[in-house]
Amino acid sequence: MNDRVLLYSSSARIFRTTLIGYLFEISRHHPVTLLCEELDPATAELIADRNIFPGLQETVPVRQYSPCRQNRFRQARRLCDIARKTVQDCRPAIVVAPSDNDSIFEMFLMRFARRAGAFTISISCVLTYPDVRAIRRYVDLLNIHERMPACLPIWTRLLLVKLRKYAGHALIYWILPVYCRERPFWGLTSYILHRGHSGMRDAQVQIVMHERDASTYEQRGVPRSRLVVLGHPLLRDAGAYLCSDRTVSTKTRRKKILVLLPENKISFRRTNQALISKAEVHRMRCEVLSMVARYLPGWTMLIKPHPVADETGLLEEYCRKHFPSAVFLAKEGAVEETFSQVSAIIELPRSGSAALYTASLWRPEIPKMTVNCYDEFYADYYQGHPGIEYLTSMDELRTQLSKIHSDTYVSAAPVESESEPAEDICSRILDQAIASFNRR
Repeated sequence: MNDRVLLYSSSARIFRTTLIGYLFEISRHHPVTLLCEELDPATAELIADRNIFPGLQETVPVRQYSPCRQNRFRQARRLCDIARKTVQDCRPAIVVAPSDNDSIFEMFLMRFARRAGAFTISISCVLTYPDVRAIRRYVDLLNIHERMPACLPIWTRLLLVKLRKYAGHALIYWILPVYCRERPFWGLTSYILHRGHSGMRDAQVQIVMHERDASTYEQRGVPRSRLVVLGHPLLRDAGAYLCSDRTVSTKTRRKKILVLLPENKISFRRTNQALISKAEVHRMRCEVLSMVARYLPGWTMLIKPHPVADETGLLEEYCRKHFPSAVFLAKEGAVEETFSQVSAIIELPRSGSAALYTASLWRPEIPKMTVNCYDEFYADYYQGHPGIEYLTSMDELRTQLSKIHSDTYVSAAPVESESEPAEDICSRILDQAIASFNRR
């Protein structure tokens, strides 16, 4: 009986925070071929351990997002060939990917998997913001101010942004597939136009981590019959294996706080979407860091830039001048390696960061806060989220920092699994997939 699983990870960050847990669970019962982007050395060494991942048989590099000298057309053909050849060679019973719509490679992979008769599953690896109109608006605002000439009127820039999106949609969903001698990707869903959602194309099951995410997917058009709520793998046995270093002694991690920086250089007001300039964003971040240093004297700040952030020099210079003990971590490194070393985590505004959510599972006992003290647009995902404090003013931040310093802080209620027992769901889905493949 064929029970081989083909698992794709679209980025090293997504793999390290989420998909590695699913690889752990699946590889203990099924042979697995892993399709992935470039992994950091620590992660590559971890998955090479056959005591933890006994069923992992092969790792195939994709390099969809790696720097590439090929133009869009040659790269699309290369990705199409990788997806087709891997499915043909592997002959999987099950194909698992983070999405069936969020990149051209995932759409090719899911199409070829369905064509070969494999059972297809997409797994949501990031938190879903419930308001899709706010997402579209935020992306448009970023493109208006970062990609278009400032000398043009706003309405002209907005028009150009809209035209650029539709041109991008036509390229990805129509022109490139035809160039690769495949049918266009028909349908209403489009990750470029932020229309529809993963689970509306070739995925037969769409797994989400929360009931809130399931409601969001359903509102955007994913049939409820395809949705399965399955808590994060760290809530299950995977946590004991993959988070073994969270038992570092309290003395080792005393008086260290991790500050997670967002990737954006500009921001917008929530009330009217007015631009918050690059200089003002820098000033706001410096104010938050200054307050942390003032109310946590003697603590060491570990500052982690976002992996895709391209400018942190000004902030590093400010910290070297005012907080000599602050440590800037390499933005390419895995942030999870730092969770076991700190006593608190603060994230500056951004929405749905996988790192902070993973931290809430990895270290449920320590303070975790997301700061939106300047009422920024699209920065309120964690409002009401279990296990994470959502702070909306400098006074609230000051109060919480004082409690951390005086050791009177009470952590928010930890995240709990919102699904039926994970083993039952996994077994049911995989048994259904294997039976479907072997009946054909």
